[in-house]
Amino acid sequence: MGRKAREVVRRSGIPVIADFPRPHRQPHPADILPLSRLLVEEFTNEQVDRVVLLTTDFVSALTQRANAFPLLPLASNDKDLAVTAKGEPVTAQSNQYREYLFEPSREDVVATLLPRLVELTLYQALLESVASEHASRRMAMKNATDAAKDIIDDVTLTLNQTRQATITREMAEIATAMTAMAA
Repeated sequence: MGRKAREVVRRSGIPVIADFPRPHRQPHPADILPLSRLLVEEFTNEQVDRVVLLTTDFVSALTQRANAFPLLPLASNDKDLAVTAKGEPVTAQSNQYREYLFEPSREDVVATLLPRLVELTLYQALLESVASEHASRRMAMKNATDAAKDIIDDVTLTLNQTRQATITREMAEIATAMTAMAA
């Protein structure tokens, strides 16, 4: 999504399946729906075996980080979800798993939640990217303003020194002329 991403992908030689323009206004969740639908459709139809999201994470006004993480398939950490019959976390020794009952079926739950999860993840990535861009622009403008102020200060100092030198030279000429007249 976006011009720069498209250019990077094309330069790397990876084929571009679809191109989505980045909105020029405040992002809205509807902006990522076509991309989200395409990713989920390609993944569920087994056209692609994985989807990796490359994005910029907004850490602070001074720090933004490029990030790549797998979007699909969903990362699963069963150890975190598994508990014993008493509700305690599963340890390597117990190796007992609680069975979860899904209603509607597990497939229906995944079919409903997977598109929403992808939409939310993409929307969050878009918002973080926009925040990072605004922070970078703000920092660039601050640096440009500071540099312009430094240049103005240097020019003002040079102008004042030149003016002072001219005044001093004129006063010296006047004093010399008065001394010559008096003699």
